[in-house]
Amino acid sequence: MEDKTEKLLKDSDFLLAKCGACFENNEQYQLFIRCLSEQTIV
Repeated sequence: MEDKTEKLLKDSDFLLAKCGACFENNEQYQLFIRCLSEQTIV
């Protein structure tokens, strides 16, 4: 599970860098961030 989470984090960083601020307003991205914040410690 740790490897899968790490891959998702890398993918989201890549997409955020490519799409910029418009990506942050995306509903799917917001759900992903919520899921991470509820299940991980940063």
